[in-house]
Amino acid sequence: MVSLYYESQLLATIGITFLLSRIVVPLDSALLASEGKALLESGWWSDCGNLPSDRCRWPGIVCNRAGSIIGISPPSEFFMVGTKFRNMNFSCFSNLVHLDLANHELSGGIPPQISVLSKLRYLNLSLNGPEAELQLSSLVNLSRLVKLDISYNSMSSYIPPKLGNLKNLVVLNISHNGLFGTIPSTLCNLSDRRTCLSGSIPLEIGNLEKLEELDLGHNYLVGPIPHTLCNLNSPTHLVMDSNYLEGGIPREIGNMKNLESLNLDNLGKLEELDLGYNNLVGPIPQTPSSLAKLRSLSLPHNGINGSIPLEIENLIMLEELDLGYNNLVGPIPSTLDCLSNLSFLDLSSNNLSAEIPSQLYNLSLRQVLDPRLSPPRNEILQQNIIVIVALAFSCIYAKPKSRPSMKFVSQEFLSPDRASSVGSFYEISLLELQSLGMQYLTSETRSHMPYHQDESLIEVSNLTYSLNFEERF
Repeated sequence: MVSLYYESQLLATIGITFLLSRIVVPLDSALLASEGKALLESGWWSDCGNLPSDRCRWPGIVCNRAGSIIGISPPSEFFMVGTKFRNMNFSCFSNLVHLDLANHELSGGIPPQISVLSKLRYLNLSLNGPEAELQLSSLVNLSRLVKLDISYNSMSSYIPPKLGNLKNLVVLNISHNGLFGTIPSTLCNLSDRRTCLSGSIPLEIGNLEKLEELDLGHNYLVGPIPHTLCNLNSPTHLVMDSNYLEGGIPREIGNMKNLESLNLDNLGKLEELDLGYNNLVGPIPQTPSSLAKLRSLSLPHNGINGSIPLEIENLIMLEELDLGYNNLVGPIPSTLDCLSNLSFLDLSSNNLSAEIPSQLYNLSLRQVLDPRLSPPRNEILQQNIIVIVALAFSCIYAKPKSRPSMKFVSQEFLSPDRASSVGSFYEISLLELQSLGMQYLTSETRSHMPYHQDESLIEVSNLTYSLNFEERF
């Protein structure tokens, strides 16, 4: 009996709930009338031909079940160039949730009535161009916004601090504009953002813990890239091209383990770029002339493949180039000769081929040995290293039968009158080392050996690097 009572109560509850779900609360007819009037007077649909009497069936219009407009995204082909924003009376759409006017070539600025759209969650005004005359200050009261995109509008204004009051914002894109001034620190309180913005970069940007995409491209960013940016573990895409950033890339960028795409083009004041010891793959991009101030390029211990681009000659200020321990193939480009300031070069542990540019023959051990490692200070050890390197030059040949024995060459080098003639450890050049190795061989032995200058230079470059590295440990 009790069971039947509860079953009947449950059925009654379900029935009442179903009936309530079917009830649509009637809206004020005046509101519906004002919405229809605003659409007609905007003229935005004037080229659509015969429109149905039901405005909810107009192209780009979405209504709720009560017939009130909640979405406006008219097709861009209906718009003529120069159509005015202010033609639409936005204050009539109190239930509007979605407004998409991207790529409509609108002009005349955002009408102030848009700030009364208290339910608006999605706003896209991108790709309207300079005639749009957009002002961010007119959007700061849209507190329910989840996505805001006003990119590609050639805006010329500052970023209002009140934009940080949009607590529900998840996606914010204001890239490719002419924004000036600094990024207000209030924006960095938006801890759930997936897309941040451009301006000058505050240290507080490291607080955006859930940031997944950061596009700062095509603006007027100045100053260094803050090291706090590298505290972010979530970003997969980082774009900072076409700005005026300067200084180096923080070494901590290697902590961004999820990073898949990094765009740093046109950073005209960049001086140092160190992305070594990561998992970077793919070829080295063609080096733009805009990186003319780059002094140090370090990409060792990655999976970089392809060839060294000829455009590397554009890096006219380059002093250090480290591409060691990658999968590079092909020739060493002759354009390296143009890098007159180059003092350190590491191309070891790759699959490079062909000739070494003639300028590199004059490199001394000071330039070949890795400057990050402590050099030998003991004179005997210095001489021994030179002896071993020259010994290697003497014994690297294509045909084993043509090589002198290691014992023979070592006896020649280690004799007192030979060891004293090796000269300064730091200033001896690779070419001198090679000649030194050859001059101690007997004419009978040397006459049976082919002379492979370039191959031996490649080997000794690797050998000197290895000797210095192993000495540290």
